[in-house]
Amino acid sequence: MIPIPGLEEIKVQWLLIEKGGYKLYGFLLYTCTDTVLVEYLKNGLTELDVLSGDKCAIFLIEPPSKKWITYARKKGHLWLSLFLPDGTRNAVEEMNDTEATHQQVVNTLIANNANSVIVVGDHVKVTLNQLLDPEYNELYDRTEAISVARHFNLKASDIPCLIFFKNLEGNVIWNKSLDGYQTIRDLNNFFRGFFESDDFKSLLNY
Repeated sequence: MIPIPGLEEIKVQWLLIEKGGYKLYGFLLYTCTDTVLVEYLKNGLTELDVLSGDKCAIFLIEPPSKKWITYARKKGHLWLSLFLPDGTRNAVEEMNDTEATHQQVVNTLIANNANSVIVVGDHVKVTLNQLLDPEYNELYDRTEAISVARHFNLKASDIPCLIFFKNLEGNVIWNKSLDGYQTIRDLNNFFRGFFESDDFKSLLNY
């Protein structure tokens, strides 16, 4: 899983993403009104990363939580090198994983980039502090998912969905509507079953 602010950030980093050894790419598309998915991802993001494995990169428009940053740092996740500002990466990598707390990491990153502002989409500006230490229920522009859907020739009415593709400018090779899942348990059962299925294995070898 790779939380991102929007599609433009992927376009900028695409050459590096392609060098990450992935065989398949996906997008989990939803907005703030798709409340079951939003609630599921509060605790399910790291599990989805484990379930989808090292050969599949699934993007989603989501502020990275404290849990995600800690998980990504311990795993040495590609997300760290792609979506943390250049001046902060060395500071994170030099900290001892077994001793550094999330707050120590956040404090170090903010101290090294006190004036950093990240532009999300066309107009929304997010401070580094908001990005690295967010309140999960704060307003975040997940409506960028609609632009992503249109990029892949999908309609806003197709959201929420999970799509897979081989290249950012290529066609969608699989599209699963997530509209029928009404509870967190329903989504949990779907994701666990799907990522262990022959259908997912076939997509990896597509």
